[in-house]
Amino acid sequence: MSRIDPSALDGYPLPIASLFAVAAAIFILTVWEPLQQRSLSEETRAAATPAAAWIDTTFTTSDGNATTLSASNGHVRIVTMMYAHCPGVCPMSMATLKRIEYQLSATEREQLRLVALTLDPEQDSVATLATFRQEHGLNSARWTLGRPSSVSVARIAAGLGIAYRPMPDGTIDHRGEFALLDASGRIIAKTSNTQNPDPRFVAQVRHALEQ
Repeated sequence: MSRIDPSALDGYPLPIASLFAVAAAIFILTVWEPLQQRSLSEETRAAATPAAAWIDTTFTTSDGNATTLSASNGHVRIVTMMYAHCPGVCPMSMATLKRIEYQLSATEREQLRLVALTLDPEQDSVATLATFRQEHGLNSARWTLGRPSSVSVARIAAGLGIAYRPMPDGTIDHRGEFALLDASGRIIAKTSNTQNPDPRFVAQVRHALEQ
């Protein structure tokens, strides 16, 4: 909210200028500041909302099983969102996750879980995700590919802080993001460098696996 510059009132008779100033002060005190406080209060409540708003959201895996992110609590996880017909960025993200895996020791790899959820459940059927998984060599028991409902996609993406929008050509404009979840499901690190292993992110993964 911009304040009224007193110089903008130059040329007005003093009583009128005073009325402008008083009106502005009343507006700030009675309308603007309460709105700001309400907005901050709503943000605080949202931040305090339990992770269940998204981490308990059901999706179907490429094996046809219904599950949630919270079902894998007890494991450190890297979670991302993608879609099977993505022209390039998503396959590269999967390759980066595999490269991160193999920067870890065998013991660390066994403890880590990797989850990729589709942003396009309309086109990505369970069978499509199963094919994508095979084509990209994501067959380890540590990997989960999932298909949330359209409503659930929005909820999970909001929880992970991933912005996306469907495009007229059928693709989805989205921000590449890896989120690191600790064993309780809390997001403890993120990286938007999904095309190459981010050394700082890999270090955070290792640290989380040590806990």
